[in-house]
Amino acid sequence: MREITHEQWLKEGVDLFGKNFDAWKFVCPACGHVASTRDFTLLRVTGATRNKAYCECIGRYVGGRPAMSNQRGQPCDYAAYGLIDLCMTQVIAPTNEKISVFEFAKPACESR
Repeated sequence: MREITHEQWLKEGVDLFGKNFDAWKFVCPACGHVASTRDFTLLRVTGATRNKAYCECIGRYVGGRPAMSNQRGQPCDYAAYGLIDLCMTQVIAPTNEKISVFEFAKPACESR
């Protein structure tokens, strides 16, 4: 388990994707699906918000499969704050609360 401060996490995101938070992408640890914060913003009528992109699979909002169904790459219903924490990183908030977060996806130029 990796623990980093909120400031370190923000810097890592900016280094990978730039200052536009809508361009940031995260990988669900349960199914491997990659979603951006913009993907969540586009679904806001369903209750999705961009601040859920780092801790909830987008499948929770688009009828995803159960998290442990072994359907890699297809969205599921996993949430980092549920009973089973599969996340490898915890962000230490300014309040000292530890928040489990999905890993950042690799930028497109690195995934080839």
